[in-house]
Amino acid sequence: MAIIPAGFGQVNFRFTGLGLPTGAEVTFGIAVLSEDDPDEVASAVVALWAADLQERTPTAVTLQSVLVKFGPNDLGPFAEVGAALPGTGSGGHVNPNMCILCTKQTALGGRANRGRWYYPVAEDQVGQGGFLNTAEVTEMNTQLASFLAALTAGDIPMVLLHTSESITPTTVIGMSTQGTTATQRRRLRR
Repeated sequence: MAIIPAGFGQVNFRFTGLGLPTGAEVTFGIAVLSEDDPDEVASAVVALWAADLQERTPTAVTLQSVLVKFGPNDLGPFAEVGAALPGTGSGGHVNPNMCILCTKQTALGGRANRGRWYYPVAEDQVGQGGFLNTAEVTEMNTQLASFLAALTAGDIPMVLLHTSESITPTTVIGMSTQGTTATQRRRLRR
């Protein structure tokens, strides 16, 4: 479990829909630089997702809500804001555990300073062998850059949270989409 220090938070995109019968979550850390409460941050993140990532999200997937939890883990406030926004991107079903793998980069080296997202993918985004179409990689990279810039402009820049209290969260300076899809076991039915 990630440690959320005071002054930082965690955002969870909570997805549902026909393409994700057991649901899915995409999470990331944030630095809280404003006086906003978790409810205001969650509402802002919903708007940023709609502006930058909704068109990259499959039509069979819905952003059901956004949960924001401020640190510290045991005492910090949290809020969940409903969204109920369907993706406006590509169509077609794939296995629920098949995802777009997006990596997070920081200015520091080492495994502890890298992160990743497993983002929902649609059938017509994927070619033979599980490779993403080249245009999809380019478009996703463009939208991720826009989303990161919007978070920073809104005083909630993305950070990597760590599992050790001795490591300060690391600012994410870029994200990139991998050309091959990835899988995530927990998204399959049990």
